[in-house]
Amino acid sequence: MEGLLTGDRTDDLHYRLRLLDLLEVLARKRPSSPLLIPTFVPLLNLARSVAPLEVELRNKASKLVRFLVQPRKAADSISPPSPESALEALEELHALAQGVEISEFAPIIAQTAVALVKAALASPTADASTSATISTLFGNSFEQYLSTKNSRTKVQPLLTNEFCKRAPSAAWGMFDRVIQLAKGEVEGDKKASVNAFRRMQAFEVAQTLLVGYANLVCFISLCERLFSH
Repeated sequence: MEGLLTGDRTDDLHYRLRLLDLLEVLARKRPSSPLLIPTFVPLLNLARSVAPLEVELRNKASKLVRFLVQPRKAADSISPPSPESALEALEELHALAQGVEISEFAPIIAQTAVALVKAALASPTADASTSATISTLFGNSFEQYLSTKNSRTKVQPLLTNEFCKRAPSAAWGMFDRVIQLAKGEVEGDKKASVNAFRRMQAFEVAQTLLVGYANLVCFISLCERLFSH
């Protein structure tokens, strides 16, 4: 029986490796395909696998997700027909991030989040509500981290900080909320509080967002002046 179980696990591993090979072909041939968006979070989960028999699977998944979310030229960026698929994946990512206890995964998770944000905003049907949904997702996740004593996640505050740095226009909607958290106040819960160390982290995120948004406004203003002549 043990031999049969081992054989089943080997067949399953082989099957999943071949699926990753197919995904890699799609990713390299069509890096802008919206079909890739739903694979981001599952690939991250595979990359976090600790099963000793899945080392090859973990390495292949990690390599593939890093390829998928790396910054690209505009022509190769993903632009889904609607932002819903990217928003759903982003929500799944935030849920995943709450339980990540290994800090080494923080950069790739933050990079994946930014890639999903940009995919959602690049959709031709994206509007103001898209940005509002995104800033609410990040605001909720950041607030949960700040107000939860003994929070396990090692992804924060990098996850929120990278979002503010790389997508300040979408992040600006959470600025007032971050300032409120920096004061130690939790929205809608007078009993909850934020300790001094995490209040400093909130101030750092607010500073990142303020600088990023100010630079964006200055850049837009400069472009308008240049092209108005």
